[in-house]
Amino acid sequence: MRSLVSTQPVAGVFANRSAGDIQLFWLGYDGKRVLYATVPAGQSKAGVTFATHPWLLQDAAGQCIKVVRLRPEAQVVVITATDVTLAGTLPAGTSP
Repeated sequence: MRSLVSTQPVAGVFANRSAGDIQLFWLGYDGKRVLYATVPAGQSKAGVTFATHPWLLQDAAGQCIKVVRLRPEAQVVVITATDVTLAGTLPAGTSP
């Protein structure tokens, strides 16, 4: 997987609702990982990406949890202990 074009911007949020830190890697145009941020447990990271750019989520042990692409209709990535879901908005009672 790799990033393709940078034509459709998407503002997104990675919400870490798991018990451990999560590392966010952008998969560049060459497919190589580029560390973007480490999101501590219970916190979120907001930013702008593009619709064709994949993001790899990695746990503290260095294991890939999931690779996602944000879309205008699903720009929030919620990471829990058991799942990674994409949503249009943050779940009720949470903030970025």
